[in-house]
Amino acid sequence: MQRSLLWFLGVAWERATQAEASALVGWLRTKGNPQRRRRRPDAPPPGSVNPRTGKTYLRAGYAPATINHNLTVVSSFYAFHRRHNRGPLVNPVPESAAQRRALAHHDPEMPTPQFRRARLRQRVRSADPRAIPDNLWDELFRAMTHDQDRAAVLLYVSSGSRAGELLGVAPNDIDWSGQQIYVVTKGRP
Repeated sequence: MQRSLLWFLGVAWERATQAEASALVGWLRTKGNPQRRRRRPDAPPPGSVNPRTGKTYLRAGYAPATINHNLTVVSSFYAFHRRHNRGPLVNPVPESAAQRRALAHHDPEMPTPQFRRARLRQRVRSADPRAIPDNLWDELFRAMTHDQDRAAVLLYVSSGSRAGELLGVAPNDIDWSGQQIYVVTKGRP
């Protein structure tokens, strides 16, 4: 658990139970995220939609994915201490037995099986891929003054590569006749 919450509840970390994990989730669901405070008075309200890009501004509170990440960290903390015979015998963060069974001997070539979320885990909506509207693309290309800049942006967008991968491209990584580039992807030497 977050130490401040356990301190507030008057519970030692090695005595934490699922009740304290539930309190953590409830606190995160109701508490405002201090990183999302608006400092400018003319800033758009949290959760509103940007009229120009159509992108939603972050909500004022903690996102469900952030709550799930907190639960994963706390669960890993208690699993580590349980392996070393410290702390509670039962992890205070409940886990999904269905997920454990589904992924125990999962073949990575097969599609990932569906399973129920563990108790306290938040439902995370799958995000749609981000896109820039055509009129903003046109505006971006009008703002660029050199064809080299336009070509670099087109290369970046059409390749689907990360910025760090494209920054590492050298002249010998380009097949000019075949109109291809060779990129070293993340995690490969």
